[in-house]
Amino acid sequence: MTKEHWIRLNDLLVKNYEVFQQNYKDSNTGTTPKRRRLASRNAGFAVGRAEWYISEHEGCKLLLADYLATKSYGREEFFQPNYFVTDMREFLKIVENTIISVEQRSA
Repeated sequence: MTKEHWIRLNDLLVKNYEVFQQNYKDSNTGTTPKRRRLASRNAGFAVGRAEWYISEHEGCKLLLADYLATKSYGREEFFQPNYFVTDMREFLKIVENTIISVEQRSA
């Protein structure tokens, strides 16, 4: 993947993660049951979008596989909201480091 591809993917993942974070928070602390259900559903959609973004980019799939090799659980757990809330933050840092690495190799 080129630097531009990584940057676009990172932007998509970051924006999607921000949507997830707000909805995940509301799914636990929403003021009404209806609001909590809606937020829970939207958080699930955000996780699904992230899974799709990652699966559509071979380089990112490999990066995720390397990341998960350091964990005691697999891909299915990574994409569950209770793991996703912290693991995606770490994974985004790895993607950012990959962008830096690609920049250094092309310079």
